[in-house]
Amino acid sequence: MTRVVVVGGGIAGLTVAWAWKAKGAQVTVLEASPDAGGVLGTDHHGPWLFERAAQTMRGGHGVPHRLIHALGLGEQVVVSEPGRPALLHQGKVAPLSPWGVVAGRPLSCRATWRALREPWIPPVPNPEETVDAFLRRRLGDGVADTLGGALLGGVTGGDPKELEVGGVFPAWVEAERRGGLFRGRAPADASAPRRPWTLRPGWQALVDALVSAVEAVHYDTQAVRIDADGPGWVVFARGGSFEADHVVLAAPPSAAADLVGGDPTEFPTHSLASVHLGFEDAKKRRGFGWLADPRERTDALGILWVSDILPHTAPPGHRLVRVMMGGGRHPDSARGTDAELIAAAQRVLQEVEGVTGPPVVTHVRRVRIPQATRGHHGRLRALAARAPGIHWLGWGTHGPGLVDTIVNALAAPAQGPALATRV
Repeated sequence: MTRVVVVGGGIAGLTVAWAWKAKGAQVTVLEASPDAGGVLGTDHHGPWLFERAAQTMRGGHGVPHRLIHALGLGEQVVVSEPGRPALLHQGKVAPLSPWGVVAGRPLSCRATWRALREPWIPPVPNPEETVDAFLRRRLGDGVADTLGGALLGGVTGGDPKELEVGGVFPAWVEAERRGGLFRGRAPADASAPRRPWTLRPGWQALVDALVSAVEAVHYDTQAVRIDADGPGWVVFARGGSFEADHVVLAAPPSAAADLVGGDPTEFPTHSLASVHLGFEDAKKRRGFGWLADPRERTDALGILWVSDILPHTAPPGHRLVRVMMGGGRHPDSARGTDAELIAAAQRVLQEVEGVTGPPVVTHVRRVRIPQATRGHHGRLRALAARAPGIHWLGWGTHGPGLVDTIVNALAAPAQGPALATRV
């Protein structure tokens, strides 16, 4: 029987472990923390539901949806209510659509006309190009200046002039390979919801189902060294050693670098804080939420009216909002106390949305987000060269998106160690 050791019990590690086990392998997952799931998970406070990281899964992708059904969670799928994100620009909220952006004046008519010419821009896909350079080449300077930082604020909190597009938005690179951001969009899978979706108990249900299916998950077991052993490997960890025919590194890039003799400091992270505030409010829907133009004088990267798009996350007659703070744009805000973050989030809601009442429930959760800064893919290739034959997976290789993570994790057993060449 093939023996597989997966280092890292986040969603990438758990999914690839499930995929290997489905092929008949003997799988062991080593997780350094007391819990599985990495940043993905759900906190509950009575009827309130707080996601730690991803709120929803992008719609139109059949692979993750089929995984959910294979795990017996199909009946728990909840499709979000219709909604379109907006942009906070000069203190006003404008819909993030070509015509909404024009009406709100964040983009000039000239900048909008340039963006609409994107289908006729020749494709030159390069995953190591910065997000800023990609947007300028495909959509023009106006979009890059106005939307680049806002879009990253809700994903990594990083700088578009520093982050590689393939490490943050790999779907953009793939779309360009197929002809462009508009023409190259992958067709929607009819078997999956077209709108963003989640699970009624939250993403913790997915984590728990994967852990139950994999079974052999070792917590508080940090891998410290990986040695070649003939055609196989030995993974040394605090608490024992594990022999394997295949090793999958699904740990954060800095931890993976440490295991193969690389420099962890080459893979920076930012701290992002999710501040959930629950209010007694039965008024009409406020919409989806907004991302902040980086030039705005606000502590928030963006907000999401969670219960407006997912009503089950708050009790009837109440509204749940999520305020994202920190990142490279406001690093000090994520380092504040919970009370300071809650107070700052309330100021944002009062100034922008006119919400003045006190929250009836609050919840703060901080996560560290890897930053695929310039040279990221080259550094990953150098790490892979140090340990040829090891599988590489997770945020470090395929971006932070939940869809991309699951799709690549499920494909990994068939691709073999050559998966490292993807980076």
